[in-house]
Amino acid sequence: MKIAITLLLYTLAFVWGCTRLRGEGSKLHRLWFGCILVWCAYENICGITETPHFNMATLYLLSTRRQVHYQVVRRLTSELCKKRNRYLPCKLRL
Repeated sequence: MKIAITLLLYTLAFVWGCTRLRGEGSKLHRLWFGCILVWCAYENICGITETPHFNMATLYLLSTRRQVHYQVVRRLTSELCKKRNRYLPCKLRL
């Protein structure tokens, strides 16, 4: 029921927004407006159903090299262990 209400509200927002977008270049603006609303609906429905989903950070993580991220994680983990004076019982497998 929550998903149906969410989709209905996003549809109403799209229809209302399209009536407000007028003039030159309004088709392109409607397209961008629709894309933004579809993305928001996707994120919202994934949040309701608690399913894993792609977000903007996923694109960044996929575009950069994995090695850089592993080095950062290792450095932060080692600094955290030094501050707490503790030893990690298992190696960090990356």
